[in-house]
Amino acid sequence: KFFLPKQGYGYIKIDPGYQYDREGVPEEIRVETDEMNCGGGNPEQAEDLKVEFGIWVTSRGAFKGYNVTLPGGGPLPAAANA
Repeated sequence: KFFLPKQGYGYIKIDPGYQYDREGVPEEIRVETDEMNCGGGNPEQAEDLKVEFGIWVTSRGAFKGYNVTLPGGGPLPAAANA
């Protein structure tokens, strides 16, 4: 869906029909900057980018994304150093 590096988070929209091994997975899950795999760089702003990721559940029951990559495991685009 989108990622905003200045705010440090974004949301991933899960494909319709995706099966997860736990009930209650929402259609959109939050992802933090630390979980964006950019090959060691900082993630750039992104919107409508196809990605792969894992899902974990916090101690409070919130679903979050981790190890977010491009399809096939490639690193996401990194922001240019200013």
